[in-house]
Amino acid sequence: MPQAKPQPERKEIPPMVDPAYGSAAEIMALPPARLTAILKDPGASAYAKAKACQQLAVVGDKSAVPALAALLADPQLSHYARFGLEPLPDPSADDALRDALKKLKGPLLVGAVNSIGHRRDAKAVGALTRLLYDADSEAAQASAAALGRIGSLQAAKTLQEGLSRTKPPVRPAVAGAGLVCAEGLLKQGQRKQALALLEALARADSPKPVRDAATHQAAAIAALDAADQEAKEGFRPLFNGRDLDGWDGDPRLWRVADGVIAGSTEGVTLAANSFLTTRRTFGDFHLKAQVKLRNHNSGIQFRSEALPGWVVRGLQGDMAENNHWGSVYDERGKRGIMVNGWTGKAEKVVRANDWNDYEVICDGDLIQLKVNGLLTAELRDTVRMTGVIALQLHRGPAMEAQFRNLRIKILR
Repeated sequence: MPQAKPQPERKEIPPMVDPAYGSAAEIMALPPARLTAILKDPGASAYAKAKACQQLAVVGDKSAVPALAALLADPQLSHYARFGLEPLPDPSADDALRDALKKLKGPLLVGAVNSIGHRRDAKAVGALTRLLYDADSEAAQASAAALGRIGSLQAAKTLQEGLSRTKPPVRPAVAGAGLVCAEGLLKQGQRKQALALLEALARADSPKPVRDAATHQAAAIAALDAADQEAKEGFRPLFNGRDLDGWDGDPRLWRVADGVIAGSTEGVTLAANSFLTTRRTFGDFHLKAQVKLRNHNSGIQFRSEALPGWVVRGLQGDMAENNHWGSVYDERGKRGIMVNGWTGKAEKVVRANDWNDYEVICDGDLIQLKVNGLLTAELRDTVRMTGVIALQLHRGPAMEAQFRNLRIKILR
């Protein structure tokens, strides 16, 4: 036999004038002690008690907690009592709500759990963990949400375990709460623990929006970890993520959006390849970037000479549609492709129409290129030992290339 659905926890009490305490305005003008006395008065109307609870949320202190707690089991006034308890700064309010979990059932229990989540009471994690497996699925789902808001390490552990152990109807709530909990852990500086929870969410049998969000957030944390490590190793941003300060290029072709340098030749016919160049030169360095090529041909110039009209001459880490990735090319020179890094190398690791990691290392006469961590080209060359770094848009069919997370380490 299906269980009856719990009734809504909140029912508004119609306005009235209490014979003993007057109108709402008169009641809410009373001092805290008088408001508390109304809650204890068996002759006071429910309306007067509701107004007293609302005002105690503003002016109450720990002396009001026992009277408010006594109303948590009252179907008509429980919501108002919780409204009065939730803002009170004294820990006795937490004690009262935790104690109520042992006594309440149905919608009143759900309401108390919600209030505990609102107050982020870490001491309630044990009781909420038990409720997570309760036969009352609504109480279990509310407990998951409360654990997510509490966001402690123990809450995170409970939610992670609950992804596979709770009853199927409860698991979507556990997954959603896991995202909230991970966000809370990040705010507390618990990046490692947040990442573990997000990775579990991404693997779990959770709703697709949760898995997608967890995957995205986990990738962002991993990127932060990598950036922190790189900063310790001496890498610094070559692109500030906001604008093209420090760069020079044809303004018709280049723009910045969402931390990405986007180059496009849509609507523009190029007479020659066009480049976005750094305003300073670099000699020995390790450059890392992420690149997405929509179509046609692009590349990253290094130790190159900037010519008038946003034209560049020198060595290039090449990339093209289904070709040339990871190769060294002599742009506007006579040596053409100097090292083929595509065949048997980059062709195995390049992600078409997606972000790829590209590295250029210049250390004395040694030059190395890497694509997605794979060494694709290595040569020794001394023709030019210093020059600009530049991003290419190739003449020909309309094309687009995007670059982000450009960072550089000066080797000497």
